[in-house]
Amino acid sequence: MDDFNDYNNFEEVRKTTKSQFQEAEAAVEYCETHYYKNPSVFNPTTVQENPFWVDFANHIVKTGSPTGFVSANFIFATNGDTQSCAVLGLLDLPYDSPRQNLQSLGGKGISITATENLIVYKKEIKEAEAELDTNLLVIHRFFEANNRNSEKKLREFLVNQVYGCETIITNVSTKSQDFQILWQIPEGSLPLQNINYQKSENKKLNAYSTTTFQYYFYFPHPGNFVQFPSNITIGEKVVAVANECKFEVVEERKDVSNETFRDILLSGNNQAVIDFLATANLYIGEKGFNFSDILWMLKDKEFFIQVTDTLRHRRIYDDLTWKYAFFHKDPKTIRESVMKNNSLLSQAGTFFESSLIKCAPETSSFRHLDYFPMINARAHKLGDNTNPGILNRQFRETYNKFLKVMSEKQKLSDVDLLNFTYYLLLQDRINEAIDVFAKINGKYFEDHETLRMQYDYMNAYLDFFTGSETGFKVAKSISQKYSGYPILAWKVLFTEILDQLEEFEEGVDYDQDIDQEDETKKKANLKKSINLEPTLHCELEGKSIKVEYNNIPKLLVKYYVIDPEVLFSRAPFLNQSTEDFAYVKPMETQEIVLDKKLKSDSFEISEKLQKNNLVVEVTGEGKQA
Repeated sequence: MDDFNDYNNFEEVRKTTKSQFQEAEAAVEYCETHYYKNPSVFNPTTVQENPFWVDFANHIVKTGSPTGFVSANFIFATNGDTQSCAVLGLLDLPYDSPRQNLQSLGGKGISITATENLIVYKKEIKEAEAELDTNLLVIHRFFEANNRNSEKKLREFLVNQVYGCETIITNVSTKSQDFQILWQIPEGSLPLQNINYQKSENKKLNAYSTTTFQYYFYFPHPGNFVQFPSNITIGEKVVAVANECKFEVVEERKDVSNETFRDILLSGNNQAVIDFLATANLYIGEKGFNFSDILWMLKDKEFFIQVTDTLRHRRIYDDLTWKYAFFHKDPKTIRESVMKNNSLLSQAGTFFESSLIKCAPETSSFRHLDYFPMINARAHKLGDNTNPGILNRQFRETYNKFLKVMSEKQKLSDVDLLNFTYYLLLQDRINEAIDVFAKINGKYFEDHETLRMQYDYMNAYLDFFTGSETGFKVAKSISQKYSGYPILAWKVLFTEILDQLEEFEEGVDYDQDIDQEDETKKKANLKKSINLEPTLHCELEGKSIKVEYNNIPKLLVKYYVIDPEVLFSRAPFLNQSTEDFAYVKPMETQEIVLDKKLKSDSFEISEKLQKNNLVVEVTGEGKQA
């Protein structure tokens, strides 16, 4: 129990212990990420289209408010931190799982009375009809060669149209099967891709596995034809036979339907194609849609304009479709196509502008970067005051890139000048930074709100160099406005300015307890600890001793009269400190009371000792000089 009490006592002591000296951290490079760990401004893959966002859009349209929204499709919106956080924020579900009212329905189900919004997932088991098959199964699937993935069952076949047949063989037994399959193309057709009219192949199929193969053909003439069904034999016994297939081959399609996008194309109705583009879900390829299927039609300028207008209205962009703008010399669509070409934009520069291209920092590789803490050497500087060297490699590269980008602009904007001021301050080029900042139109930031706080902080910071005659009123008024700012990092910056101003105006009372428990006051605690630390420095000025001090109420001065010749012969390498006089009684002592409000003072050496060779020791609060 005593040990536990001692531990609590130690904890209390730690909370009020002065902070020790802490070395400055290494400079860190910061940039605006826009999305979590994503420095790119334009990144359409960050939040992708999925059913969840469709549900949310429908909810907004119906209710006019984002509140009360739930969707079981949130499971499709978890491809990144940004999207996951957005989903958690939009779903109107409780963060704690409340108790729901559940009631059994006599073994036939369950009744749920919700006390809060909830999403329920269920799984059902239904009775299905039994299908009895042999160990080996074989089926045919016919498809158009240029629409292979279509699920549509072909009823009519066109003359001179390429078709394919996919033969699917499945082994549903528990052992591998060695067999022979015999297949042939339909009668009335001709083979393609250098295949035979019919062929017999030996195959081996492992247990519970499937294999497929395809062959292609076309019908040169119309008519009604059949196909000999593929059959599988083991030894001399036929064990599986595919269904017989019949083919109605025609010159023109009679059975016109809109089951697939290719059916719509084959109808020859351009307006039907436009209507489909205006309503179908093109992202998932509804009805087998693919942009490549309509590229050949885009040579018609009128149809091209209709297609691009329809897609533009739906915020859908396809690069190959838009490139036909060069064929038709359509400036509007050419401009959109060029602005999507990042490779071309990067070569055009950062601020190149023409009727077709308008570049900006957002479309280039340049972005503003911050560096903190950036501490430059005061001694042994690299370069001179007019051309100081930048030792931080990352900052040097950023600054050079910034200058290159700015050189491409006809005129620097207020935001550019603010960035320029910041980069000059990082190099301790104060006078140049003040001149550049004076060119900024502050009303721009008041009207636009963008970067207003950053502009205000720069204004307050530079007031320390320009506002001495006015008592730094600009810095004080600005910092007071942001003293309660909710973002801690910015609040600390403005609070530090207020602390500096307080010291300048009336001094600060540091005789108060230090609170090390509050981590948000870490910088203030460190600063308080530094100011509470006693400091002492002495210099001889004629017959007086000048003392610079802090947190020392009084001094004890000891005078030792020495004979230099005797002292040198005994101790030729005497230390500069007074440790060698620790056991010698001083010739005279003097106590001096210091003014707490002052930081320096001076006093004369005792008149009767002024003509002697002396060692003077000054001590106070454990400090010695």
